[in-house]
Amino acid sequence: MFIKILRAKYDIFLFPCFAKKDENREYYAGHLKSMGIKIITPSDFGRANFSLELLVLLKEKRFKIIWFDFLFIFEIYYPYLKDLLKDVPVFLTVHDLNYPWFDIKIDILKRKLKYHIGEYKKIELRNYEKADFLITTSEADKEQLLKENPDFRIKTVPTPFEPHKGSRRKPGKDLLFIGDMHRGVNIDAMRYFRKNIFPLIKKEIPEVRLFIVGSSPDKKKKKAGDDGIVETGWVSDLSGYLDSCRVFVAPMRWGGGIKNKLIQAMWAGLPIVSTSAAAEGMGFSDNRNILIADDPADFAEKVVLLYRDTVLSKKLAASALSLARSTYSMNAVKEKLIDLFEKYEFAR
Repeated sequence: MFIKILRAKYDIFLFPCFAKKDENREYYAGHLKSMGIKIITPSDFGRANFSLELLVLLKEKRFKIIWFDFLFIFEIYYPYLKDLLKDVPVFLTVHDLNYPWFDIKIDILKRKLKYHIGEYKKIELRNYEKADFLITTSEADKEQLLKENPDFRIKTVPTPFEPHKGSRRKPGKDLLFIGDMHRGVNIDAMRYFRKNIFPLIKKEIPEVRLFIVGSSPDKKKKKAGDDGIVETGWVSDLSGYLDSCRVFVAPMRWGGGIKNKLIQAMWAGLPIVSTSAAAEGMGFSDNRNILIADDPADFAEKVVLLYRDTVLSKKLAASALSLARSTYSMNAVKEKLIDLFEKYEFAR
């Protein structure tokens, strides 16, 4: 969505870093081209194989800004490009900080991670220091980074979403979770929910189902079994699920930044039950526009409450929709983003 906002004012060249087996690469590339984005011939993710087209562009064309959208992309490509970017400011999006959650991840996963928390923190911060400007999606991550290094040039710009185009005429029947099931945080969330929370909900509402919508589903769960769990795989339009489900669940146990799935639920008017980790830094207020629970029994109880109490569900959803409009709308973010680019250019 950042690209869509900036495209109205700037010419944008995009070098997409797709995974070899990304089932949706053609869809996304076609969508971006339809927006007027100039696509540079992509390489396979994880290889610094830039193609002649990219190298020629960087040598011959004067760019105002080079923007890396993810830290791991920055780690892979910046070392190869830095000599060509000497006079061009480099922006880096901090979608979520990793190191503050490492202790929790180690405790949850019960296994050693590749880097010790202290070493990973150094690596993460060292990469952020190489960028000229950082964009966080949440104030919590911005504050954490400034504690580490007050000299960081940094601004918070939330991820924007357009208003939901569907229609929730009446409460649905099922529960919904949206997430890329490549990601460890989502895999853990669903394993945790399936084992510790969903059985408690099923005791109270035997007919309820859970829809998990996102890429890389567990092939064995493609159709609903006796446990009532359905994994759909990737879908191009979420409207049908957002409109037909009754409660959105966000049982993630770690992760910084902004959870796009929650913004999508807010725009759709779908009431949310979330852990404190998932809701952090997004402007939520417990019992006002969301219900927050970290204990499995408490989480299940609150899902059942929203499932049965339509008055409370509508109240929370309406308040969440108001938050989405004021903070996560295209207009609200457009002003911040354009202002950032114009002020940065002027200040140089």
